[in-house]
Amino acid sequence: MESNSDELKKALLDVRKAFRLLFLYQRRVLDLAMTFANEMSLRPYCVGYGFNRPATANPFDKWVWDMLPMYRVSFLFLSPLTDQNHPKRGEWLLDIHLVSDSGYPEGISWKKGEPNPVTFSPAENCVSLLGIYAFKSDRDERRNWHDDVWHPAINYPSRYPSDWNVVTNDKNGVSIYGAQFDLSKLTNKEAMLGTADQFKEGLARELQISFP
Repeated sequence: MESNSDELKKALLDVRKAFRLLFLYQRRVLDLAMTFANEMSLRPYCVGYGFNRPATANPFDKWVWDMLPMYRVSFLFLSPLTDQNHPKRGEWLLDIHLVSDSGYPEGISWKKGEPNPVTFSPAENCVSLLGIYAFKSDRDERRNWHDDVWHPAINYPSRYPSDWNVVTNDKNGVSIYGAQFDLSKLTNKEAMLGTADQFKEGLARELQISFP
């Protein structure tokens, strides 16, 4: 009995350490995202979560993943001058898409039940990814950036490891340009600023979006 108690104490120590490490990780991701958005002179717009947000009433019939909202998330940014309910032709949205663990199975349906991380590939064989994407409106009409432009058109043009690419979603009138990066390569502000310079060059070349 004492042995089991010691094992539990060690496990709970690991849990406490993990939560503190998770805080530092999420703080770093948020800082990197804001560094990138500031370089583009953009403002925070909204957040798109890969799972439901934590329940405020009854979490017990929800997925545990809902309690880990930054496991997979998109931070969305717009220009301060952009009307979120009336995208104009040529305006664009920045999507900084975090994939904390590539071990999570892609395309899995909620109907198959909550994915169990015990079945994932070993963490040592996986990576943490940061996708950087521009969603450019190719139409001038009254619609919402989140509901009518970003969400229906999500079809990221690059999967890790690949270079910058562009795709066009004619049905939704949206062009998307971007790439995914191993988060361990974006270690500091300087790395993000260098990536921002590449991004600007690509936006000008592929989407005709220019900066002063």
